[in-house]
Amino acid sequence: MQVIFLQDVSGVARRGDVKEVKDGYARNYLLPRKLAEPATQGRLKSLQDQHQAQERKRTRVTEQARQTAESLRTVRVDIKARVGESGRLFGAVTSQDVVNALGEMGIHVDRKSLRMDALKTLGDHEVPIHLHEGVTAILTVRVVPA
Repeated sequence: MQVIFLQDVSGVARRGDVKEVKDGYARNYLLPRKLAEPATQGRLKSLQDQHQAQERKRTRVTEQARQTAESLRTVRVDIKARVGESGRLFGAVTSQDVVNALGEMGIHVDRKSLRMDALKTLGDHEVPIHLHEGVTAILTVRVVPA
C-alpha cells in the first residue's frame, strides 16, 4: 500500500514522504495513529502543489536575502563609542549597537544573524551577517571616538 506520511516515523520515513509499505503495517499501525494517510491521486497532487509552493517561497526568500546582501556590500556603519585616554573603549560595541545603527539607516537585520564578538577597539571591523542559508554579507563597522 502506498501512503503519505503525516509525521516523522523513525527508521521508516519523514513527514511528507510517499512510500510503499506493507498493507498490515499501514492498516494496523500507521493509519489508526494518524501517522500516514493513503496516497490517492488527489492527495498526491495536493502534496506536489505544497512542495512547489514551498520551493517558490524558498526561492523568493533566498533572492530577497541576496538583494539585501548586495545592498549591505556598499554600506558602512559608523558607531561612536566612549574612549579613555589610552584609546581603549569603555565597554564594547555589541551586535545590538550595530543593529540599532542599521535600523537608523532603514536596514532591518535580525541581531542573531550577526556573527560577531563584541568590538573592543577603534577602527574598521568586518562583521559577517548570515542572512539566509548560503547567503552571507560582510558589513564594515567603523568604531570612532565619541
